[in-house]
Amino acid sequence: MRFLGNVVLPLVGTAFMAGVGPAQESSLSGGAVNPPTVTLILYNPGVHKELNLSQQQLFKTRETLSQVRKKHIEAIDKLRNLKPQEQKAKRQELEQTISTEQLEALADVLKPEQVKRLKQIWIQSASIDAFGYPQVKKELDLTTEQLEKLTKIGTDFSKGMAEVNRLAQARQFLAARQKDTALRKDTMKKAVAVLTAEQQKTWKEMTGKPFELDVRGTD
Repeated sequence: MRFLGNVVLPLVGTAFMAGVGPAQESSLSGGAVNPPTVTLILYNPGVHKELNLSQQQLFKTRETLSQVRKKHIEAIDKLRNLKPQEQKAKRQELEQTISTEQLEALADVLKPEQVKRLKQIWIQSASIDAFGYPQVKKELDLTTEQLEKLTKIGTDFSKGMAEVNRLAQARQFLAARQKDTALRKDTMKKAVAVLTAEQQKTWKEMTGKPFELDVRGTD
């Protein structure tokens, strides 16, 4: 098992491990985690099965993901010249943009229901940070008061992740994984409780049925 940034994940290849999320100021976890990008998600065998992708679709999705990312090569290269903290914030913002554009481009490759499910998995994988995504805030029509409460929950989540990382650094991987799973579950329970009944209905539609993203075996 490996820790991706500050996210507990099973062992995975490093080719597609860039984090995704809103700009740093929109990261409710304070940058405590790096949610998987659409690229990482779509290179997952479990997701292939969940979306029922054909071999032709699989080939075309990878081609589409690459084409969209190539459009941002210059911006990605410029990140190297920034200071660490600024680079992290800009990278998160850029990866958010790339993932959003990839989802839009995939509409020409996948069926509407496949794109919908992919987006649901993407939002689910972001945990508390999903509430900081511009499109999520817009669809839920979150109030300032709700965002303040969600930010507080995100801060508590960040503190909990510090303990998860401590356990991982001590090579107590099982304890770290269990702590991470329980923390995410409790955090999301508190976050959803902040929403109104109507918003909770919208949130359920946005995330769909729970999906456990296991990145072991990712190409």
